[in-house]
Amino acid sequence: MSDQGQAGPPHAEPSQAGVPHAVEIRGVRKAFQGAVALDGVSIDVPDGSFFSLLGPSGCGKSTLLRVISGFESPDAGTLHIAGRDMTDTPPNRRPTAMVFQRWALFPHMNVRDNVAYGLRLRKTGKQRIRARVDELLALVGLEEHSAKRPSQLSGGQQQRVALARALAIEPRVLLLDEPLASLDLKLRLQMQLELKRIQREVGTTFVFVTHDQGEAMTMSDAIAVMKDGRVQQIGSPQEIYDEPRSAFVADFIGDTNLLELDEPVRDGRMTVGGRTFAAPDRAAAGGEGDGGCKALSLRYERVRVGEELDCANVADAAVEEVVFFGGSIRYRVRLDGNAQELVAEVPRTGVETPYPIGARIRVGWDPNAAIALAS
Repeated sequence: MSDQGQAGPPHAEPSQAGVPHAVEIRGVRKAFQGAVALDGVSIDVPDGSFFSLLGPSGCGKSTLLRVISGFESPDAGTLHIAGRDMTDTPPNRRPTAMVFQRWALFPHMNVRDNVAYGLRLRKTGKQRIRARVDELLALVGLEEHSAKRPSQLSGGQQQRVALARALAIEPRVLLLDEPLASLDLKLRLQMQLELKRIQREVGTTFVFVTHDQGEAMTMSDAIAVMKDGRVQQIGSPQEIYDEPRSAFVADFIGDTNLLELDEPVRDGRMTVGGRTFAAPDRAAAGGEGDGGCKALSLRYERVRVGEELDCANVADAAVEEVVFFGGSIRYRVRLDGNAQELVAEVPRTGVETPYPIGARIRVGWDPNAAIALAS
């Protein structure tokens, strides 16, 4: 899958000829007072998918969402929605709806009237409004709260009202700008599953902006990882986690040890911090790209700890930090003979006692558990 190109659900069939993507972005650039926010972005969003724009603050993800919505105009490039050129189309003429971080519900209206608002603006018939609102309240589980004002609802309920209001007008694409950011952690986790369920049931294309890797991994069919106004990689959550194409993507998605190689891989061996280990097959076969393998990503959960280990790469180490997570224990260790640190996250299988700080242990990993990186 190309870094800037087509992406789809993990098991999606290829698009049929003549069937457009929900959103097609080509070479979009946008600058604000000389500061580049989007630098030649090209993305295809498959129809009916849950597609996330993921990256740190300032990466351009919200600007790109505003370009799709029509609230910002690109300086260069094109935007197609459902096969039609919408580059210069005003927001109210686009088949999109938006859910903001601050849901902006009308405080003087009850839930039913909030959901019906867009339909009334479009002069929809009363019977159709009643039927559509009933359908959406059932979808988001708020039938019993239809007469309440927003102030009488919890944060999660308010978020569902905002979602129902946006879906009421049956947009081709629903745009969501970090809508879960203001919820507490437990409610946010619940709403992630709820959002994905709703998207799957209605079949509308969702384009979701977030800086939270967990949100993107939980809900998305495909993710575009962004940095400094550019798309770094597009793929399914599993592809991006298991096959990152750069140190940035590897480090931003999940927790990983980034190991810089002392010298190029030779004869299937690599040197890290003065110690020699077996290299992953991909690095030994020629590395990543024209620059070869320069570093490795080794996920915390791929590192084993113990006193006797049966894997190709093993080193003696001292425990420097222990963090208890309930279902797992995280160790930060320093390898003997050099300054190299590794972090290992080990699942708890019972009531075993963690190794204490200062304990002498062995750490190891299978060569192909590490991912070769060109940078």
